Amino acid sequence: MRKKFTLQFSHPTIEQAYQKDRLLKHLWMKKILAILILLFSIVGLISSLFYEKKEIMYWEIGFTSYSIFLVIISLKGSPEKVKTIFQFTNIIILFLQIRANQYSNPQSIYLSGQNIMIFNMIMFYFSSIQEAPIQLLLFLISRCLITGLVNDIFIGQDLISIVITSIGILIFIYQNDKIQREHFLLQFSDKQWEQTLSTIIQSPFVMFTFDEERLNFNLKIANDMKGICWDNEKAPSENLRFFLRSFKMGNDNLEQYLVTRSRTCSDYTKIYQFQLRIQRNEQIYGTKKYVIRFSDFYLREQVFLIVFDQHEQKIRTLEKVKTALIQGINQHQNLTINFLEKQLQLIQNIIISNNYISTIYKMKIHCMYFIGKYTQCNSFQEIEQKIIQINITDMIKGLIHIYCMAYKQIQIEFSSTTFEDIYIFSNEQLLNIFLVIIFQTLIRIFQNGKTVFVHISEINTQKDLELIKISILFNNSEELKQKLVFNSLFYKIQVRLSPKVDIVYNDNACHFEIYKDLNQLNAIRILEEDLI
Repeated sequence: MRKKFTLQFSHPTIEQAYQKDRLLKHLWMKKILAILILLFSIVGLISSLFYEKKEIMYWEIGFTSYSIFLVIISLKGSPEKVKTIFQFTNIIILFLQIRANQYSNPQSIYLSGQNIMIFNMIMFYFSSIQEAPIQLLLFLISRCLITGLVNDIFIGQDLISIVITSIGILIFIYQNDKIQREHFLLQFSDKQWEQTLSTIIQSPFVMFTFDEERLNFNLKIANDMKGICWDNEKAPSENLRFFLRSFKMGNDNLEQYLVTRSRTCSDYTKIYQFQLRIQRNEQIYGTKKYVIRFSDFYLREQVFLIVFDQHEQKIRTLEKVKTALIQGINQHQNLTINFLEKQLQLIQNIIISNNYISTIYKMKIHCMYFIGKYTQCNSFQEIEQKIIQINITDMIKGLIHIYCMAYKQIQIEFSSTTFEDIYIFSNEQLLNIFLVIIFQTLIRIFQNGKTVFVHISEINTQKDLELIKISILFNNSEELKQKLVFNSLFYKIQVRLSPKVDIVYNDNACHFEIYKDLNQLNAIRILEEDLI
């Protein structure tokens, strides 16, 4: 909204922004005008040297001196000072009319008046309707005063002509200020519209224009595009070009499609909107498909708006989650059924057999194994991250006792490089299921009459990380290694406990290395993340 006569914007912030923009926009024009006035005065000064009347030379010397002062203020002064000096200059130039009578040639008198009026009109171009009343009043008084000093008689015709021309100048200033304000408001609205667009459209989008003469695209605004195909460290034009050439529709990329479309769409009164499916080939993730809302419209220039449909993407993501959830539930059900069937079989053996002790130990082993598998692999609960001090010597001896009680045919002997118990800092859940999987696999391939040797020792690495090596020695060690390599649950746990995912095999023995202190490892990981 604007006031009718003063044309001021109702909102003070917009009015302040307009005044600041007007001062800065006219500043370079005023600098050029000051230099032109200086050149004009120098030419007049040189010409005055050839006139017989010395009064003209005095006028030109004074005008040249003022012009030099005007140039200095224009080049060095603030925009406010430049504005004030030009308002004053507009009146000063009028007084050059007094020197016109000093010329003997009528054409020189006419040309001098024309030049002065041209400079006056240029400086009125810089004025706003708010400044016009004072300027025009001084302008009118000055013209009347000069006319009265130059002419012996001041007639009414002169006054009427001065008033009429002043009204004409007022109309010019009013219309020029109105046009400039409308132009500023249009630019201001564009900026506000672009800023508001990011708030209105919650999905990632990119808006750009097409230059038909240069046949290239110019970015206007991009929002939340980093996760799709955008690098904030690159130049906007480079990002836009890479974006348009990376995504394809069939055999053509987006750039080819839009260039072809820009040449065929000539109806600028319509807004074209489509839903398109595009795709992009990535080295890591393969082909990624997106659904976009494409808009083509004309807003002083051809504008393209591409919005990535997050709703469609969310639906597709939810479908994947749904599929994964169903698979997870099925795995849980199968695991539960398998566990219950084995427990039922073991209970049945207890009923029909007198050797119930070994069966109970087998039930305990199954419970330990399935609890670990549920916790680490197939459960929705988070894996416990607590690290505590563990007597690994007692843990391994305890497992050996359980397996020897459950399977009477197996013989397992334990040994260590030290007579003292070995303590480590680790995750008890992970370590327990890690050892259970090794022993459980060992039982499945064990041959009667053979002895299994379990040996633990401490290792110091060059990286100051202490390790514990667990060695399993028996004649089928190579088969043990092969079965553990293809055990996905064992691999997941091994990655967290061991510096190596490869199982070392030599001399009929499998060697497993685990960290002695996971706290030390976590500290190193935090340091590496900080450095990155």
